[in-house]
Amino acid sequence: MGRIKLLIVLVVTLLAISTVAQIGLAEWQNLQFQDDLHDLAANLGENTGLVAPRSDEELRTVVTQKAKARGIELDPRRVTLQRTGTTQWHGGSEWHTFYLAVDYEAPIRLPGYSFALRFSPSSTKKTF
Repeated sequence: MGRIKLLIVLVVTLLAISTVAQIGLAEWQNLQFQDDLHDLAANLGENTGLVAPRSDEELRTVVTQKAKARGIELDPRRVTLQRTGTTQWHGGSEWHTFYLAVDYEAPIRLPGYSFALRFSPSSTKKTF
């Protein structure tokens, strides 16, 4: 009877570790992705004239690629993009910022049971 009890405790412990690891990884990926959104929204390359302005579709593609690099499956239609502050400056370019927001789910898979964590990172949320 002691071996069966030990086996059950071991299985439950391994399931708990697997669950915590998957949730922790999803949270970490979300934090890193949110930092990417902050960097993209800063728009330093375009505002300094180093990079040509990007269209909304190009920005959605970049956001989707950043998500994929972080291991996040993201549909470009789930990306919210708003441009603000368009004013001319001495270089003839427009100075503007973006608001970026994304809504996605990260699957957590366990033997016989799965669920999804919903994340909504944006370029204005603080990491901590």
